[in-house]
Amino acid sequence: MSASLPVTPTQRFDNPVVCPTANFHPNLWGDRFLTYTSDDAVAHECKKQEIKELKEEVRKEIKASAGKSPELLKLIDSIQLLGLAYHFEREIEEALKDMYELICSQLVDDDEDLTNVSLRFWLLRQEGYPISSGIID
Repeated sequence: MSASLPVTPTQRFDNPVVCPTANFHPNLWGDRFLTYTSDDAVAHECKKQEIKELKEEVRKEIKASAGKSPELLKLIDSIQLLGLAYHFEREIEEALKDMYELICSQLVDDDEDLTNVSLRFWLLRQEGYPISSGIID
């Protein structure tokens, strides 16, 4: 058993720890970019409108590709890889649901290449559909 010396609160802080400080020169840019606010509200509104139009264009593209499985698979994969899937969750869910129903009813083309089959498998599994790995055979 080791003996410990009693330490009073005043004894602990008698020797303050001195941290070395650096004298950095002032930043060339100052804090201009920390407090940036756009003065051009018109340009901001134009960009918001352009983003809205582009979202609608992607939604139309998803619906137009509904019958074309390889195109739709690549489009959904690209949207997810870009990190934009949260904007199109409903459309992607509907497209994958339709695709799963086609697989269940055996209406899928069997002579598709391995890339499309594996991408379909990956997207459906990622969305939580109980698809067998036997479709890759």
